Amino acid sequence: MKMGRLHIGIIGSLLLLTACTKELSFEQGADLPSNTSDGTLSGAGGACANINVLGAYGQGLALDTAQNKLEVEVNFTQAGSWFIYTDTVNGVYFKGSGTITTPGVTTVFLRGFGVPANPGPFTWNVKFKTSTCSTSITVYQVATPNGSDYFPMTSNSWWTYIFTDPAATPADTLYQLSTGKSATLTGGATFNLFTIEDPSFKDSSWYRKAGSDYFQLGDLDLAGATDKPIIGEWIFLKDNVPGGSSWTSAEGSGSISGAPVKVRIKFDLLEKDVNVLVGNRVFANTIKVKVTQQGQLAGATSWADVITYETWFAKGIGLINLAAAAPVYGFRVLKYTVN
Repeated sequence: MKMGRLHIGIIGSLLLLTACTKELSFEQGADLPSNTSDGTLSGAGGACANINVLGAYGQGLALDTAQNKLEVEVNFTQAGSWFIYTDTVNGVYFKGSGTITTPGVTTVFLRGFGVPANPGPFTWNVKFKTSTCSTSITVYQVATPNGSDYFPMTSNSWWTYIFTDPAATPADTLYQLSTGKSATLTGGATFNLFTIEDPSFKDSSWYRKAGSDYFQLGDLDLAGATDKPIIGEWIFLKDNVPGGSSWTSAEGSGSISGAPVKVRIKFDLLEKDVNVLVGNRVFANTIKVKVTQQGQLAGATSWADVITYETWFAKGIGLINLAAAAPVYGFRVLKYTVN
């Protein structure tokens, strides 16, 4: 894989499932007057067992009941209604209610409420009937945005990224700069020049924004597998469409070892305006986009996926994370200045 070309292409470019072992109905936000069911929390008397903390927790960021949840394991010994809750710590509490129809080990969700007042690790007690266990959650500081663009192009804005390869060192960083220079290129559109470099290469990319669409001009073959670059323009981000939206680039034609091939890039907007944890900071109003390069050999009737990864863009900050499978891994933001 031509890593330089991959990096340039990348830079530009839960649903929560109730994992129940028994049938369960959930009544959002309903504080039941009594618990007619019975049972114990897993890990009762100590740290909660098999508990999952969902969502990102940032100082001063109101919890989102759709994102911020506790997935709690309970051994129900008697069917009936249940109400499970926590104490209030650092301005935050969790609660959930529902009905269990068959006794047994079940996982339930408690929704989070409130606004974390301070950063740091905090401990909550989870309570069900006479059963109590504890769990800890770390609240992080929130990254500071500047402006409303999800991919800022202001002059002299810059970002540094570190590779998420487990073998990466602090020296394994990318540096991206919005140079402030522009040029009229394909179709008469004006593009902004960005440079990107790491210790082994230096290259450039061209970007523009029109309305709520962010465009890149470059090599459609993000994986660098074709004999020559296939130059084209594509929308790598839309900031006014909901989660679940999809779009594709125009098709480009080239060859691999002399054999004709067509390429395109498919984009799936996974989540819109969610809070995410990257490194040791929470980034608010983030859009997650799955990027899939696809290829089609001559005579084929369907498109084949070549590479797939996720790009995360934070409002007023830009690209903050790229999540890719090994051996690429991706990278996450370390520092940035948006002018």
